Amino acid sequence: MTNDLIIRSATNADRSKIEDLVFGVLRSFDLALDREGTDKDLSDIEANYLARGGIFEVIENLGGKIVGTIGLYPLDESTIELRKMYFDPSIRGRGLGKKLLTKMIEKARNMGYLRIYLETASVLEQAVHLYESAGFLPVDVKHTPRCDQAYILELSDKKALRVSDGAVSVQDVPRPTAVGEALVRVIKSGICNTDLEIARGYAGFNGTIGHEFVGVVEAAEESRLVGKRVVGEINVGCGKCECCLGGDSRHCPDRTVLGIHGRDGAHAEFLVLPESNLIEVPETVSDNAAVFVEPLAAAFGISERVSIGPNDKVAVVGDGKLGILCTRSLLKFANQITQIGKHKRKLDLAEKYGNVTAVVLDDAHLLNGQYDIVIEASGSESGFSTALDLLKPRGTLVLKSTFHGSPAWEASRIVVDEITIVGSRCGRFAPALELLSTKVVELEDLISDELPLKDGVNAMKRAAEPGAMKVLLSN
Repeated sequence: MTNDLIIRSATNADRSKIEDLVFGVLRSFDLALDREGTDKDLSDIEANYLARGGIFEVIENLGGKIVGTIGLYPLDESTIELRKMYFDPSIRGRGLGKKLLTKMIEKARNMGYLRIYLETASVLEQAVHLYESAGFLPVDVKHTPRCDQAYILELSDKKALRVSDGAVSVQDVPRPTAVGEALVRVIKSGICNTDLEIARGYAGFNGTIGHEFVGVVEAAEESRLVGKRVVGEINVGCGKCECCLGGDSRHCPDRTVLGIHGRDGAHAEFLVLPESNLIEVPETVSDNAAVFVEPLAAAFGISERVSIGPNDKVAVVGDGKLGILCTRSLLKFANQITQIGKHKRKLDLAEKYGNVTAVVLDDAHLLNGQYDIVIEASGSESGFSTALDLLKPRGTLVLKSTFHGSPAWEASRIVVDEITIVGSRCGRFAPALELLSTKVVELEDLISDELPLKDGVNAMKRAAEPGAMKVLLSN
């Protein structure tokens, strides 16, 4: 377990050492011993736990002293009880409780149980906090005499939209364990072009997809978050590198990214994220609008990378969700923006909002060489060359598209025309929420459809249809 501790299965030969630890901890909290009731299970660990198909493990230091215990005691075919989780003061504060609890939750799940039950005493405040932060919910049942609280953690599978080697399906998956992170019940999630590209092979990701969501915190170490409606920054850094220490995990070399890299995503009933990634949604922002926070932040994040003034001539190539989000959010800075795309209905959506001129792609060549800043948000390889054609010499090309493929363009033109190329990926959520809460940007007219999570495969097909805008999944 660590260099100075081992964890192993207990036997009856450990009885006296186990009792010394358990009874010592109980006495330190003025809790009564109950050898004929609550603590009778310690009289024969092999019969009461192991022979019943349960588990009883001990943590032992190098001197042979037992300094920690934990047990799983089967109650019936579907429920197992977490018992006797006690630690000697010498090993507290090292995060062992989280690790051991996580291990036991996974063992209970792998054994086929649907829920874990436990009883505890409220005076054991650290233990209660650990259980609640892991997602255990209080239940009103008759307790054993020493305990005044009872909890249950449901282990039954939950639905998620997953990609595996290019195949998309709705699967039953274990509810994620929230030890050390917050557990979020997803209310709604949004399908974006990145999800469609992942299904085609982009990023080589296998797992639950989706990174646009709004949900409610079900469990967290910070109790103030529980019950709050939130959205979540999608990049989770290591917390140790230069980027993370500088307050920006978006470029941590070891980051995971929700639904994109190393971390299951939001097209699910539940997800987990660090509490520091979560931002409470103001009451003035609806669930439908809140789903757009991540892509709106990505669009508005262009302003972090490029200075846009009111007199700059700006064009956006692409009339999809991202393209229109770029236009609507950047009108905060530019007096006029040209939206270029293929679809009349989408261009009509763009043009009805503020000072936007819509131009069909076939006519875009008439505007070549006229723009100071061009944002490529088409999601297609051809968008790169179109955007480059529109720029003035010494103009700035902002790249927003991510797709599975390799664009072809004339690199020499970048040199000859002295073009500045800027990549822009993720943006900050707080400014995006501010745009929504103050109604500077309104987005709900971009929703094409909403389907239940169980119809996730059809929702992906719907999102890929020509002319489709945002498709939502709901739980």
